[in-house]
Amino acid sequence: SNPNSILNLYGSNPEERILESTSIGTASVGLGDGVNNPAITSEGLRILYESSTGHSYIRNLWSAGKLFFDTAGSNTRMTIDQSGNIGIGTTAPAAKLDVTSSRISSDTQIGDFVAPGSTAGTGYVTFGNGFVGWDYGAGVLGINAHSAGGPGGGICIKRVDNGHSNIGILTANPSAPLSFRPATEQKIKLYDSGAGVDTYGFGVEPSELRIATSDGGYITFRTGYYNGAKMTLNNNGSLWTLSGYSQGSDIRLKKNISTVNEALDKVLKLRGVIFEWKTKEYKERGFPKGRHYGVIAQEIEKILPEIVNTDSKGEKSVAYTEIIPVLIEAVKEQQKEIAGLKEQQKAQQKQITELNAQNKLLEQRLSALEKSIKVKRR
Repeated sequence: SNPNSILNLYGSNPEERILESTSIGTASVGLGDGVNNPAITSEGLRILYESSTGHSYIRNLWSAGKLFFDTAGSNTRMTIDQSGNIGIGTTAPAAKLDVTSSRISSDTQIGDFVAPGSTAGTGYVTFGNGFVGWDYGAGVLGINAHSAGGPGGGICIKRVDNGHSNIGILTANPSAPLSFRPATEQKIKLYDSGAGVDTYGFGVEPSELRIATSDGGYITFRTGYYNGAKMTLNNNGSLWTLSGYSQGSDIRLKKNISTVNEALDKVLKLRGVIFEWKTKEYKERGFPKGRHYGVIAQEIEKILPEIVNTDSKGEKSVAYTEIIPVLIEAVKEQQKEIAGLKEQQKAQQKQITELNAQNKLLEQRLSALEKSIKVKRR
């Protein structure tokens, strides 16, 4: 019966009022308790528009109060507390955004995020089939294009210690700074020709680390990206180097050293061959065409078994460079034999010279004797 605002509503408990006030550049509507704070200055709810900035405000004027957003009666859906934390699905938000078992949209879900500094809990966000998740206990951050795969189905970043993390590709337990899932497949594709062929990349096959290029490609090793190649692995399997290569040979690294015996005999048993690779039968091996020089591993194994290697498939190969020490000693043995023959020839030549001198002396004596006989006959 005694209104003190443009519109004054009276309720049984408590008295409520709606206030409207205007001043230069501002306009507001306030909702407050007429008994405790009729002036709407420190308690109540105010909706304010400020024309000087174009900003609009919704203010809870009670310093210890929260702002609740309810639907379906008194069911609180969102809360903003006095410190500015926002809660969705909770009336006591513990972080700037605290979401509990709620969905942002039909295909985006946030689950149980923990407050900064927390020492337990997990959190995740899904975007349709996409997935980003955090497991504090395992120290794992996972990113996956399909939520069903979890962290192990995409990229996984796992805490190793306080300052370091490992990255896993298709594995939830990376054991190195960069780890891939334990499967035999192409791991890294550096370039795709677009023809449906995996080219220029790295892969793992049973008992094999594979470095692949396209047909006709080759691999170079350089000191500086744009500098000339120091070593080139050609597509025919040959290796080109700028200045050759060296093998470890320091005597400090070796033991049980002995000279190769009967080297010449071993070399004489070796057989050098001219051959062609079976390119049609083993197309996948990429053997070079044409005629080549070499030896046969099975033959070498009978003479120098130490330089023949046999792989897990039973295929044999020869360490050609290890034939060199045998050749060195064989040449030395042969030179020794040649030197002996030279000495023998020298001795024989001396003997021949002496015999020639003796023959000449005999011829002289014979000639003198013949002359003496002729004189007597006269």
